Amino acid sequence: MTGYRIDEADELFDIYKLEVVEIPTNVVVARLDEDDEVYRTQDEKHAAIMAEVERANARLQPVLVGTASIEKSELLGEYLKKHGYKQIDFWQRKRDGKLLRGGPRRQSRPKLFAVLNARLP
Repeated sequence: MTGYRIDEADELFDIYKLEVVEIPTNVVVARLDEDDEVYRTQDEKHAAIMAEVERANARLQPVLVGTASIEKSELLGEYLKKHGYKQIDFWQRKRDGKLLRGGPRRQSRPKLFAVLNARLP
């Protein structure tokens, strides 16, 4: 989404067959912008992220956590592993040709996560 593509609407349709729709800006924004949270240590920050992931997991809601770098995504992944989460390896799954599927619904589901970044295995 961008506010500048209305001028290129014809070009976007010619090349990509995409229509551009202008959304008026005078509509009340539904998004709730919360204040930033600042933590003294990386562990406090990771604990807060994990708590948010736990709340979403209880609602069966997937979560995408963005980080500023590959290294920070991997550090967060290590933190989650240390606290009982199991990492999914998408590269291994692709090589083996197996699909990751949940078995019968159980009361206690494994806590799964994947680190998605630009680093190749």
